Amino acid sequence: MNISYDRDTSTWEEMEILKHGTNVYGVAFSPDSDRLACACANNMIRFWDMTTFAPVAELAGHTDYVHQVAFSPDGTRLVSGSGDFTVRIWDTLSAQQRKNSKQPAGGSRVRRNSMK
Repeated sequence: MNISYDRDTSTWEEMEILKHGTNVYGVAFSPDSDRLACACANNMIRFWDMTTFAPVAELAGHTDYVHQVAFSPDGTRLVSGSGDFTVRIWDTLSAQQRKNSKQPAGGSRVRRNSMK
């Protein structure tokens, strides 16, 4: 397999600046690249729409800064790690999307929060 890439970053163009008003410690694109999740110093996770570059949702629940986020391979879950010594698993589908999905409901030991 032959992999090549452009080492000259002078040709790269900035697409957008997403202003948070707080430090951002981690970011993750959804598997379909439609959303960006940002781990923020204000204890929140902020979601951005990557076609409009507009914020679309915030997840609250951590009591200290969020330092990392990651999507599940199918994009239906988001995991976050925080300075409050917790890891949270979030359901990224709405109730209607979940109803129409063939995804399992999940384990009873997982604290579930829905994105609104």
